[in-house]
Amino acid sequence: MDKNNLENKEIMKEPNTKFIPTVSELEFWEYQTWQCWGHGHKPSWFMANNKKADEIMFQYKKVEKYYNN
Repeated sequence: MDKNNLENKEIMKEPNTKFIPTVSELEFWEYQTWQCWGHGHKPSWFMANNKKADEIMFQYKKVEKYYNN
């Protein structure tokens, strides 16, 4: 790409969308309690719902921020 094409190219920004977790506040609290005590079985929803489990595993900070604000 030459300089003129770069200057005329529109810069597209990602839409500013608010993160809304699929994990409920109660489920998040249940997971945190399990993590804090470190014993017993994982919450049943964590083992049965991959979407919620992935959200906890890969977006934990976002979920935490959502429920702590």
